[in-house]
Amino acid sequence: PSARSLSSNVRAPMYRFLLAALLALAAQAATPAEIETPAGVLVVSLPKTFEEMPAEEVPLKYGKRTGQLPARVFANETRGTSVAISWAQWSTLEQGDRPLLKLLARYSEAFSQLRPGLVWLRKQTIEIAGREWLYLEFTVPIRDVLVYNSYYATISGEDVVLLNASVADSERSQFADDAALIRNSLRLK
Repeated sequence: PSARSLSSNVRAPMYRFLLAALLALAAQAATPAEIETPAGVLVVSLPKTFEEMPAEEVPLKYGKRTGQLPARVFANETRGTSVAISWAQWSTLEQGDRPLLKLLARYSEAFSQLRPGLVWLRKQTIEIAGREWLYLEFTVPIRDVLVYNSYYATISGEDVVLLNASVADSERSQFADDAALIRNSLRLK
């Protein structure tokens, strides 16, 4: 056999092995969660290191800020990084012809008032898997810790589905790949 045919005979199995290894790593890195909401099932891939936060811990982390608790919260072991999921109703009569832009204006104002020291990094609408989402990114100091937030919302009829990924500054670099995984996996079915 020529050097060329031997080289291609070796390369094909090597590429298959590398692809299989990458797929195995990706499968270990995330666990898809399916959360029933009034708008449908929210599907989001969460890091395997995340677990659902016990109900008694949720008010301790979230209750003091707005008085409203998320429906489900998933967090890492330190609780420095978490993903909170909630939903709300919003009358279609109030939504207007560009509901996400109206929601963006409402949340921008409300968050700025509720969270002293908030610094906006992004406020926009984005498309994920063919669905339009509101995307807010901001930092806010909480108990002497700078917390980064990536906040997503989408609307289906009169239901708004919300997801907030928050990460303490000390864990931010470790969470960067997971943040992209969460964002790209968002689906409402």
